[in-house]
Amino acid sequence: MDAFPECRDAQALLDDARRGVGFDAATSAAIAPLFDELLAARGMRRIALFMTILERLCGAAERTLLASPAYDQADVTPTRLSHALSYIGKNLASELRESDLAQLTGQSVSAFSRAFHRQTGMPFVQYVNRLRIESACQLLLADDANITDICFQAGFNNVSNFNRQFRAVKGMAPSEFRALQRLNARSRELALHAAPTGNPLPPRVVTPGAPELAPQPG
Repeated sequence: MDAFPECRDAQALLDDARRGVGFDAATSAAIAPLFDELLAARGMRRIALFMTILERLCGAAERTLLASPAYDQADVTPTRLSHALSYIGKNLASELRESDLAQLTGQSVSAFSRAFHRQTGMPFVQYVNRLRIESACQLLLADDANITDICFQAGFNNVSNFNRQFRAVKGMAPSEFRALQRLNARSRELALHAAPTGNPLPPRVVTPGAPELAPQPG
């Protein structure tokens, strides 16, 4: 990609991908339909969709590396940790116990726990909770399902724990997150419609604990 300076952001993203990358809920929700379309596309349309997805990911407002700097991809054995991570991703809505995953990979609980923490940068329970919170964020943005239903769909077994874990990761309650994301989306939509000259006003973005600032003309 050295011959194309425009691809530097993409190269940086691909480098980060070796350690696993988590994206903010808004980005995840925005690209999910594109992935569905990509699977059905053929020919040049498929390439164009892939480049669109890559561009969206490169421009994401927030992305988090899931594995620690000490992560070494060569240490991951397909029949052990990779199998466990795949199982977790497919069964987030079910009960997930570290002892069951250790048995699945043919390791003792202590050995599995050490290997899991070394490769992901976090304990098993924290990793699962993070994935469940991201799943909950997508559900919150997708429809008007109530918080209790989303709690169980994401894999949490009670609402109070769900609210506590969500606030620990996102800094706000699930209901506040949904309202904030919708307010920001509505603000962007209004800003675009309020600028007939083709030079739209910047949207008003609200963050928790900060005063709302009206957009200023450029």
